[in-house]
Amino acid sequence: DSLTGLPNRLLFHERLRQSLMTRREERPETGRHAVLFIDLDDFKVINDTLGHPVGDKLLVAVADRLCSILRAGDTAARLGGDEFTVLLENVAGPEEAEKTADRILESLREPFALDGHSIVVSASIGIAIGEPRTDQPDDVLRSADAALYEAKGHGKGRFEMYHETMNVRAWRRLELEGQLRQALSKGQLVVHYQPIVDLASLAVIGVEALIRWAHPKDGLIAPGEFIPLAEQTGLIIPIGEFVLETACQQLVEWDRVQPGGQRLGLSVNVSPRQLNRPGFVEFVSRVIAETGLEPGRLSLEITEGVILEGDAALATLRDLRKVGILIVIDDFGMGYSSLGYFRDVPVDGLKIDRAFIDGLGLEREDTAIVTATIAFAGALDLSVTGEGIETADQLNLLRDLGVRQGQGFLLSRPVGGDALGALLTGDGRGVLRARLDAA
Repeated sequence: DSLTGLPNRLLFHERLRQSLMTRREERPETGRHAVLFIDLDDFKVINDTLGHPVGDKLLVAVADRLCSILRAGDTAARLGGDEFTVLLENVAGPEEAEKTADRILESLREPFALDGHSIVVSASIGIAIGEPRTDQPDDVLRSADAALYEAKGHGKGRFEMYHETMNVRAWRRLELEGQLRQALSKGQLVVHYQPIVDLASLAVIGVEALIRWAHPKDGLIAPGEFIPLAEQTGLIIPIGEFVLETACQQLVEWDRVQPGGQRLGLSVNVSPRQLNRPGFVEFVSRVIAETGLEPGRLSLEITEGVILEGDAALATLRDLRKVGILIVIDDFGMGYSSLGYFRDVPVDGLKIDRAFIDGLGLEREDTAIVTATIAFAGALDLSVTGEGIETADQLNLLRDLGVRQGQGFLLSRPVGGDALGALLTGDGRGVLRARLDAA
C-alpha cells in the first residue's frame, strides 16, 4: 500500500490463500487462523473537518499501532480507505483472536497527536476463524465482513465474532441497499407526521416528520431496518434532504388550506453525517427561503452524540441558530454526554426518551430521571417534550410534573400528510379527547 507501507488487498489475499493451503496440505494439526476486518468509525468526519492530509496521517499512525501489537508472522494490511485487515496465524481458538481485537481497540483509544490536533478514533472489528479443510480466502473475508457489519450495528467501537446466521442478515443488507438506492427515485419513500400536542389543552401544536419506506413487496419497512444502512452507505444525505424539503412544503400547504389555523411547528431529525456535511446550513437556508417557512417554526432534532462530534458540529449548530432555527436534543438521557457540555451547546429544547416515560410512576429510577431532566431543562430555560406517551397515566404524570408538550401512540400514531391535514381541519382536539376517554 503506497500510503501506509502495509500489504495491500492483493497481497493480503495471497497470504491468506497460502496460509489456508499450507494448513490444508502440510500442517492441518498446527491450528487455525483468524481474520480481523477493521473499519475506523466515522472516519469521513475527520476528512471533512480536518482535511484529507490529516486523515492520511491518521491512517499511517493507525497502521503503525496495528503492527506494534501483532506477533511476528501475523499480517496487517490496508484494503483501501479506512479499512484494514489482520491475519493471525496459528491461533488456539476464538478467545485468542478476541484478545487481539481487544488490544487493537484499546490501542486506538489513546489520542493521536497530528498537526496540532488531538484525535481520538474508535474502530469496529469483525472476526472470522478459518477452517483450513473447507474455506477459501473469499469465504473467510466475507465472513469477517459480515461480522464487522454486526459490530457497527451494535454501536461501533467493538468487535463481533462471525456465526452462520450473519450470512442471512448480510444478504438481506445487500438486497436492501440495492433497493434503497432506487427507492427515492421510484417514490417509495414517504414522510409521515406524528402530532406534538399541548398536554393541557390537547391542541396539536406541531408535528415530527418521520420517514417510511413503502416497499412494493415487503410493505411498510420500519425506519430501524433501513436508517442504519442509510447512515453507513451515505444514503442518509439524500434521504435527509428529501424529508426536510417534503416536510417544509407540507407545513406551508397546511397553512394555505387553513389560513386562520394553528401555525404548527415542525421537527425533523438530523444525523451527525448530515450535520458534518459541508454546505448543510446553506441547504437548510435555501429550503426555508424556497418554501417561505418561518425559520422559528423549524426544529432540528439531534442526538446527544452530536455534542461529542467536535468544534465543527458545534459551529454548524450555532450557524443554524443564527438563521433562526431551533435545536432540540432527541432521546435525552440515552447518550453519554457530560452535562457540562450544555454550557457551550446551542440548544433550545430536550425530548425525554420513551424508555424513561415507560417507567414513569412505576419505576423509582425512571421517575427520578424524568423529574431531574425537567428541573435541569427548567434551569436552562429549555423546552421539554415527553415522547412515547402510551397511557393516560403517563400523560397525567407529565402534566403534573410541568411538561407542556408530548407525543405518542395515545395521542396519535404517525400518519400521512392527508390524514393529518384532515385531523387539523376537523375537530382535532375532540378526536384526541375521545382517544383519551377510550384509554
